[in-house]
Amino acid sequence: MQEYPTTQPLTDRAPLAEQPGVYSESALWYGRRVFVKTLVAEDPDSLARFQHEGRVAASLRHPLVASLLASRIASRSSIVR
Repeated sequence: MQEYPTTQPLTDRAPLAEQPGVYSESALWYGRRVFVKTLVAEDPDSLARFQHEGRVAASLRHPLVASLLASRIASRSSIVR
């Protein structure tokens, strides 16, 4: 995963789906169109599964699989929809 020196806000955000515990959207980040998946559930099991999914996604290398650019844990109050 690439390290980015500063926090760049997401722009041109467009909601894609909302499922129980997960919110998905597309946005522009560092000038690139990205897919953003946000965990909104707060239980430890959901957080562990979400972090595991991120580690697995970061390890994948295939031309037909989107690369994981970054991940972070944010407080619920910092999530903007």
